Amino acid sequence: GRLGGERAAGLVAVALADEDPEVQIVAAQVLGRIRDESGGAPGVSGLVNAVGSEFAHVRAAVARALGQTNSERAVEPLRE
Repeated sequence: GRLGGERAAGLVAVALADEDPEVQIVAAQVLGRIRDESGGAPGVSGLVNAVGSEFAHVRAAVARALGQTNSERAVEPLRE
C-alpha cells in the first residue's frame, strides 16, 4: 500500500540517526518531500533535530530539505 504523512515521516526520521552520513542525507531528502493529506510537511520536526549534525554535508542536506518543506517552523533553525 501507499505510505505517507506522519507515519512515513516517523519511519524515515529514524534513518536520520543512522551512523552512516549517506543514509542520513537520503533520509533528509525524503523528509523534505513527504507531505500529509493537507499538504503539510510532517518531516520538519525530524529535520530540525538533525540541523546540528557533526557532518557538514548532512547539515547541508538537512538545510535543503527544510527549505523544500516551505514550513514556517523551518525558518528559525535555518537562521541559527
